[in-house]
This record gives sequence, structure tokens and C-alpha cells, in this order.
Amino acid sequence: MLKKLSIAATTLLLATSISTVHAESYRKAGQWYFAWGWNNADYSESDIEFEGDDHNFTLKDVEAEDRQSDVEGGGWLDDFLNPGRISIPQTNLRVGYFLTDNVSLSFVIDHMKYVVVEDQTVEIEGEIQGTTQSGTQVLTEDFLRYEHTDGLNYIALEGEYYRSFWQPVKGIDFSWVAGGGAGVLYPRTNVTLLDREKNDEFHYSGYGYALKAGVEISFLEDFFFRYMIKHGHINMPDVVTSSEGDKAAQEFDFTEYLGVFGYRF
Repeated sequence: MLKKLSIAATTLLLATSISTVHAESYRKAGQWYFAWGWNNADYSESDIEFEGDDHNFTLKDVEAEDRQSDVEGGGWLDDFLNPGRISIPQTNLRVGYFLTDNVSLSFVIDHMKYVVVEDQTVEIEGEIQGTTQSGTQVLTEDFLRYEHTDGLNYIALEGEYYRSFWQPVKGIDFSWVAGGGAGVLYPRTNVTLLDREKNDEFHYSGYGYALKAGVEISFLEDFFFRYMIKHGHINMPDVVTSSEGDKAAQEFDFTEYLGVFGYRF
């Protein structure tokens, strides 16, 4: 993780060091912006600790992946552009305010999804219903289903720095963007374990922090498209796994690839 964070920090330094000669600023102090888009994400392996009245065990080095909606076929328009299905894809919301012409503060909601890969074999340690667990365990669906699919909701405040590097014609601007921030995790977790009834509610589960860097293309001056890579760490010590109050805890790194369309006003 430290290596990836250092890469993002280096990108930030490069962005701030690039000078632009006679560049017109398309961002003004006092402006707001709104942006909406979509993401994909990668996750590091993590240990997941499960605890309840009749179980206390740990699964080690568990692999997980995201679950973005399929863009193939004619149905992708309904998933990605239908306001009534706004929570189906992995989405990104940003509302920002420009403190200066090149610095903004934004409120962000990254609606990612986290799905433990089925049928993988992992190490297990602990106890389930009075039986000691050791060795390996295959994560079949009848043993465990573990998903943050509605979703892995990262709600944060982030700072952003912008540096224009190319304005080919009037009204179009290419800029570096870099920044970072911290926030909380508010997932709705879907877990099937030991025939427990799942807890189907949103729940504050922990915190995260991240650095990010990318490129923003402005057109018609105030409209823009932004592509960024974000790398950070998530710690969730309080994941609810059933309606009976069973819990899980985990922490992992994430890398998010996001593109958003927006408007400054």
C-alpha cells in the first residue's frame, strides 16, 4: 500500500510542478461543481474475523472483486442512465466548492461493490458451534456468502488541486488533478453464514482514506470529464453479518478507477 500511496503522492508533486504559460483559468474561487459517473475497483486480500454467540473464527487472505453492471447488450442504457436504477451500477457522486482558482473541497460518495470470490480455498482458525476450526476451508455458497453490494459506500471529504497543462482552443482545457481525503464506510452487507437471517440494513462500519490523481478535460468552459485513479485503505471493525447481532471485521487496500461528467456553476 505504501508503495502505491507514494506513487500517487509523486503524481501530485509532478502535477503541482508543471507550469502553464498564459493559461486562462476555467475554475474560479467561489464556484461550485457537481459530477456523476461510474467506477471499477480492485481489492487486496484481507483477513475476515467473524464473531457471534456460537462462533469465533478468522478466514485468512480472502480474495474479493467488484461487481460492475454489464455494459454489453442493449440493457446497459437502463442500468447506467435510468434514475430509477441509480444504485445498480458502481457509481460516483461529487459536489465541490472552489476555495481558490485551483483548489477545491468536495463531498464524495463512492458506491463501490465488494464480493468475496466463491469457491476459493483459504486458511481458517477458530471455533464454530463448539468445534475447533483449523487448516483450510473452501468458501462454497452453502458455507459463506459475503458481499458489500449495496454497496461498499465510501462517504468522504476530499481536497483537490488542479493544474492546467494544455489549452488547444478557446473553451477547452486539459488539467492535472490530484488530491486526497478521508471518510466513513456505510455499507449494506449481504452475508449468509450458519443459516442466520441476514441483516439487510445500512450500517456505519468503519473508516477509510485515500490519495488520487488523474486528468480533467473541460469543454464549453464549465462542462468537464474527469478520469482518476484512487488508492487507499479501508478499515471496517464493525460489519453486521446477521439480524441476531453477529459481526465481522476486516481491513484492506483498494484501487478505484473512476470517470465522472460534471458542470461548474
